[in-house]
Formats: sequence, structure tokens, C-alpha cells
Amino acid sequence: MEVPSVSTFAYDTSLQALSEMATDIVIGTVQGTEYTNVEGNAWTATGLKLDQIIKGAAEMGDTIEIYALGGYIPLEKQIAHFQDGFRYEDMTEEEIKNTVIHEIVNGEDAPPAVRKQYLFYLVHTPDYSPLPKNVYERFGGAAAQFALAESGSFRREATEDNTQETYSLRQIQAYVK
Repeated sequence: MEVPSVSTFAYDTSLQALSEMATDIVIGTVQGTEYTNVEGNAWTATGLKLDQIIKGAAEMGDTIEIYALGGYIPLEKQIAHFQDGFRYEDMTEEEIKNTVIHEIVNGEDAPPAVRKQYLFYLVHTPDYSPLPKNVYERFGGAAAQFALAESGSFRREATEDNTQETYSLRQIQAYVK
């Protein structure tokens, strides 16, 4: 069952804003992804081996875990958390057991590719978060994720006006103070 959702932000996702507010800006190679759920919501966890630190306290060579809203969650688990089985009265118990929700946030329906290099704008997950301790979240959703292009520049496909943007590493570093 596909469920599209829209996430909005209280800040703009320009490079200047992301650079100022992100606690960490890193380049790394994706080691793997895993779909999980936290408090009835679908999340995608990405393991990233750090190749370069632009901003932050992480160490090169470390592998960190980045959480992004969206992914897959069994319908049973969502119903159990939200106690909203009444919404699915037209489904049999067997259908509910065999249904998985694919939550697509802001049109992003695939995780970062394994063994590919990306640049991420991140924030440390706060202590009060229900997410696991010592993980990161993308700061600005998909707009905080840049794929390494063949030219050696970084490409961001998710922008506020749905255009593709490409930046050199030098351009990105110029925003970091």
C-alpha cells in the first residue's frame, strides 16, 4: 500500500541555511540501508562510512547511521501503535497481516544507493527523540542529500522548486563558517 506524505520545514533549504544549521556535513560511502519503524512511523536507516568531514565532530573512517522519514512498515505495526484498526474494517485479518505500507515522503521513494558516495547535511538526533541514541537525521529531508556526480561535483535533486542543482565541493565549503 503506497502512502504519499509531505513534510514541510520551518526553514529554507538553501545551502546557506543548511550549512548554518547542520551540526555535521559529511561525505561518505553508503554501506547499506535498513527499513525500520519508530512509534508507528516508517523510517529508513542508512549506514554511511565517512570519507570526509566538512563540518562536525565525527571521525573519518567511522560508520554512522542516518535516519530519514519514510520507507516500509507492516500495517499491523502501524495499527498497533496508533490503535486505528477501525480505519481498516474492510480488510480481513489475513489482509492486514500481509499488507506493508510504503510511505513516500516528498516523492522520495528510494534510499541512497549502496556503495555510492554522497554528501549529507546532518543533525545529531536529540536525546528526547524516540530514534535510537547516537544516530543522525538529515537536516532538511531529501534536500540535505547530494549524490556524487561523474564530474566530481555533488548533485541535489530534491529542491523546493523541484529542480536539480549541482555544486562543486569548493562551493559547498564556501558556505561553512
